[in-house]
Amino acid sequence: MAVRRRDVAPIFQNQPLHAEAGHNVVRAYPAEVDGAGYKAEVVNLVKSKDQWFRPSDVCVAPDGSVFISDWYDPAVGGHKFGDTGRGRIFRVSAGKKGKKYLPTEAIAGFETEDQLLESLQNPNLAVQAKAANALRSKGSSAEAGLKKLWADENPRVRARALWILGKMKGKPKLMYKPP
Repeated sequence: MAVRRRDVAPIFQNQPLHAEAGHNVVRAYPAEVDGAGYKAEVVNLVKSKDQWFRPSDVCVAPDGSVFISDWYDPAVGGHKFGDTGRGRIFRVSAGKKGKKYLPTEAIAGFETEDQLLESLQNPNLAVQAKAANALRSKGSSAEAGLKKLWADENPRVRARALWILGKMKGKPKLMYKPP
């Protein structure tokens, strides 16, 4: 499962994606607040009648595109390996067809504090983790930028910022109040 963040239609921003091998489909679950909880709809993003299409995982790349791994087998569950030599990886992106994948163009960087704060907001988990570790090691010097992210409208960005603020070495455990 992955969470798609940017470069997509607003209905899919910050919504979970899921690869379902048994039904030959990759789905999104756009959710909205419903009282004290949430309600979600099921939206098929990629569906195939090809019974060998078995999406096994989905992840969001640094540029916001989605990679789908397909184990390409006629059976679910690994009991009847129909093909042990093939598999496929698909890339789904918004934008021009055939645009070359250049992940480094989508990463703000890891050198300056501003780049780290931007990278913390990247949809790719590896980019987020690298930025989070670097910001945490900066200690007090990163606190002002993280407090700005704590005021972000995106609850996931706020959660990442608060997590790092709470994990900084040498800082007393403080409670940060939302703006």
